[in-house]
Amino acid sequence: MFKEYSNCSCLSVGDKLSSGLCESNCLLSVSLFLLILFVVTYFETLMATPQLIIVLRSVKHEFQSFSLGLQNCLTKLFAQIPTPILFGIIVDNQCLYWSQSTDNKRGSCFIYNGIRLPLTLFGSAIIVKLISFILLIILFLITFKRKSPSLTSEEEEHLINNSLS
Repeated sequence: MFKEYSNCSCLSVGDKLSSGLCESNCLLSVSLFLLILFVVTYFETLMATPQLIIVLRSVKHEFQSFSLGLQNCLTKLFAQIPTPILFGIIVDNQCLYWSQSTDNKRGSCFIYNGIRLPLTLFGSAIIVKLISFILLIILFLITFKRKSPSLTSEEEEHLINNSLS
């Protein structure tokens, strides 16, 4: 059923090769990946309703539909359009061997760097999520600072005197 190959220049003396798929013992890696993917997807979908409520409560009633349309437009413009392009560039940079098309142009990738490809894909996704999280924290701090009542100098002095006594 399987052919055996031997005496190949890239093999050590006495090593044998057979055709077919290689055995893979990566059940733990796949399980860990699916668990992380589930957790990330779960928390991403948890943010959808609060995000909608924040937008609707932040603007006057007559501008709510416009604000939702603007939010959708900006999301597509700054996230959904560039993301496939960015990840396509990342995947293309991990190609080890390209095929040649009939007119001597680069074709599709035959072999990817199996070690670096997942690391760069997940690394760049984590970097984008961290940037998003940092911007969200900054927005929260700015909003919290605007909503907190500012004390006059007399009120601050009164609070300091009461805390010292």
